This record gives sequence, structure tokens and C-alpha cells, in this order.
Amino acid sequence: MAVKAYFLLLCFVLAGCGPRIDRTEDRVVKNSGQPDVPPLILGDVERVGGTAFVTMSVMPKRDSGNSYGSITFGSRDAGTERNRLILNTATGESRKVLPDEHFEVRQWIVLGDAPSQDNVYDVSSDQAKGQTPADSYAMVVRRPSSEKERPPTYDVLLGHFSTGRQQWVATKLNDVQSIWLTKEGRIAFIGAQGGKPIYRLYAPDDFRQLLERPLAF
Repeated sequence: MAVKAYFLLLCFVLAGCGPRIDRTEDRVVKNSGQPDVPPLILGDVERVGGTAFVTMSVMPKRDSGNSYGSITFGSRDAGTERNRLILNTATGESRKVLPDEHFEVRQWIVLGDAPSQDNVYDVSSDQAKGQTPADSYAMVVRRPSSEKERPPTYDVLLGHFSTGRQQWVATKLNDVQSIWLTKEGRIAFIGAQGGKPIYRLYAPDDFRQLLERPLAF
């Protein structure tokens, strides 16, 4: 009996001295907290008038489209827009407007009056005289945190194509009626907050709010 006990103890000691498998990497991967990202679609190319920039909508993949790995190119109406890709065709640099695809993009607005579909922007043409190349954009989104809100609320993001600067300028809006660039170069906004229609003006350089007035409605 003593010999058997000694033999079992020896096996235990030898097993403890053997090579150990480190599972740290597996635990890091499993507990990374990164959500699953569905396959995506890049929509039609949209030129930004007077600039070297083009944009493409980013949407969840559906059955249609031409697949290239995990990215699919398809029609813009293939699904709800979740993000927007901006490409500088002169440098090849690109970026996404939103940090991930968990937002729901309700409006994408290029702020400028230059022709947006021309292959070449001729500043000497009659059509382009007095027009300013578009350098700003606005995006109206519904955040993931507001999915259960009834009625839904929306946020507004303003940004620059050239510098990449962006800023959230409005949150918890009931509605966004229109966003445009005034003749003075300011960004104008008409929407509703707290159930009341409002008008705002934003500075085009740093997006600070310059004015807010209720509408006589």
C-alpha cells in the first residue's frame, strides 16, 4: 500500500513539472468586449463639388451587391445608412465620420453651393462664379442609446472635409427640418427641441453656436 501511495505521489509531482499551457491570450480574446460587426456595404460614390473629396454611405449588407472580402459594394438604397466614408482622391487618405456602425444616419448634408456631381470644377465657368467649394458637412443621427425612446430623438454633427474637425452641436432633438449654408457663410439650422421649433446659427470655422431663436409657430 505504501509503495502504491508513493507511486501516485511521484506521478503527481512529475505532472506538475511538465509544460504548462498559458491561456492568457485566449482569455484576452474572449473578454475583449468587441461587438460583432456585420458585413457592410459601401454605397454609390458622391462627389463633393469644388474639392478632391468623395463620400460613400456605409450600410449593413443585404443579399445584393458585389462582395470583396468582408466589404460589399452596392446600391445606396440597399439598407439603412450607418456611417459615411470620406475619401480624399488627391492623397488617397480616407476616414469614417462616426466611430462605429451602431448609429442610424437619418440625413447627410454637404454644406456648400458648388456643383457636387461635376467631374471637373471650373472656377471660371458662369455656373461656378460666386460659388464657394463645399468644405463642411452635417450629419443627423439617431444614437443607439435612443432606440427605445418614443418619440425618437436625434443629434447633429458638423464637420470639415479639409481638416477633419468634427463636433456634436445639438442633441436630444425632436426633429431636424433643414440645415444649410447662408450667404454669409454661416451654418443655419431649423428643428425642434422640447416640442418647440427653433432656429440656430453656427460659426463655420469652430461650429460654436451664434444664435438661437424660437419660431413664431
